Amino acid sequence: MNTEDSGSLSLVRRGAKRGGAVALSTSEPRSSSTSIPSGALMTAADWDRLWKRDLLAWVKPRSREELQNRQHYVEWVTQLMAGINLRGLSSAELGCGTGLVSRGLYDRHGFSSGLLVDFSAEAIKLATHNARDRNIRVVHADLLTWETEQRFDLVFSIGLIEHFLGDALEAVVRKHASLLNPGGHVLVIVPRRSFFWPLLKLFNAAQGIREEALRGRNLVALCERAGLKVIRLQRFLLGISIGILAQRP
Repeated sequence: MNTEDSGSLSLVRRGAKRGGAVALSTSEPRSSSTSIPSGALMTAADWDRLWKRDLLAWVKPRSREELQNRQHYVEWVTQLMAGINLRGLSSAELGCGTGLVSRGLYDRHGFSSGLLVDFSAEAIKLATHNARDRNIRVVHADLLTWETEQRFDLVFSIGLIEHFLGDALEAVVRKHASLLNPGGHVLVIVPRRSFFWPLLKLFNAAQGIREEALRGRNLVALCERAGLKVIRLQRFLLGISIGILAQRP
């Protein structure tokens, strides 16, 4: 495993803490009757309020400049997947928000198809708008109860799993893994528990965003418990964010 996180595999063997990520809540297609594990820190209504109050305006596609501001995530995904042929891949973005990252990957790397899943009705409106004229399908559903027979070469999330704790966190990472084709990849980017985290957490909490950052060893352990082989762990933005790439054997 290629890692830029000082705590990678050796620390993971000692056991990892559980952190948390976004929650999806509005089941639509193929919902399961299984109850949702406790530990989701935010509801669909919470996110709908944030979008409506315009607190997330910085990620809305109102101008070419704002769209370009989202491209740094496309670059991060590209870096994490270095050495992998991306052309023709199918992808699923979980907790997609605006869907701009999937759109950027589709346009930049020639992905064959995409799927966007979110439980916020307000986010789905934006994602549907951004997916237009592309082979990208949008699903309004609760991630933890949503089911599909479709499988993908890449399943990824950015800013999702930090909004879950405990069993729900484990479940959402397993959901990523369950959607993979054999040999497919899971990619997750989250806030990292760093020196800056207490201030960032306070800032986000003031906006109504509840989340818990993770360390590299937490991400590694979560992926391994989901049956994935970790390939790469990398820090971004002065260590404020961290991303992991893992593969289904």
